[in-house]
Amino acid sequence: MGVVADDPGKEMEFKVFHAKILREVYMQVKADIKMIVQKEMGRMQRDPDLMLFRVERS
Repeated sequence: MGVVADDPGKEMEFKVFHAKILREVYMQVKADIKMIVQKEMGRMQRDPDLMLFRVERS
């Protein structure tokens, strides 16, 4: 353990696996949020009552 376990020049099988899983989860969550926002923005644009809550960027 110790120095060998934290050697940045040597990939540790479990560390790499964990990092890859975290990256995949992050990318999936990011894509899901983007899809939800786009879907809701479209719904808001079609509903006059919801247009009041829309924020436009200048």
